[in-house]
Amino acid sequence: MKKKRIISTLLTILVILLLGIITSVYYISETVQFREIGKEYLNVFNTNFIERVGIFCFTAISTYLIIIFTNIGIRKGLKEHFNAEEKELPKLPNNSISIIVAILLGLAAQYYLAGQILSVINMGFFGKKDSIFHMDYSYFIMAIPVVQTILKMILVFLAILSLYIVRILYNSY
Repeated sequence: MKKKRIISTLLTILVILLLGIITSVYYISETVQFREIGKEYLNVFNTNFIERVGIFCFTAISTYLIIIFTNIGIRKGLKEHFNAEEKELPKLPNNSISIIVAILLGLAAQYYLAGQILSVINMGFFGKKDSIFHMDYSYFIMAIPVVQTILKMILVFLAILSLYIVRILYNSY
């Protein structure tokens, strides 16, 4: 049992190190390339890189915390039933799997949202308002697609999380 835990911990550390090495190599190589093109483009690259890293970190950390709190809730809910029946609690996925899932979802969110968040933050107004909602047209063209993408990603994540909860509860009885 301890051997499996050590192996899963080492694999998780290896995945995190590999991700860090790939990100570092990408950043260094792109910085060198943008310096050769012109230093004025380096600021654009840094802004885009910071946006990607920010999206990744926010998504990965929030996903990890949601999975951990879900596991805690499942354990609390099942503990009463299993103590009454004097059975052993089923084993839930550990932190290593949660970290790897969080990294994968962070990479997916970063892939789909990169560039869109900056366009919403730096959104300009067209000066014409919609006759029904009395909002600027730029909101409908720039902000709505980003909000829809974020909501779709949250919906898919919650659906997968619900299936995970149902699977754990179904297998435990």
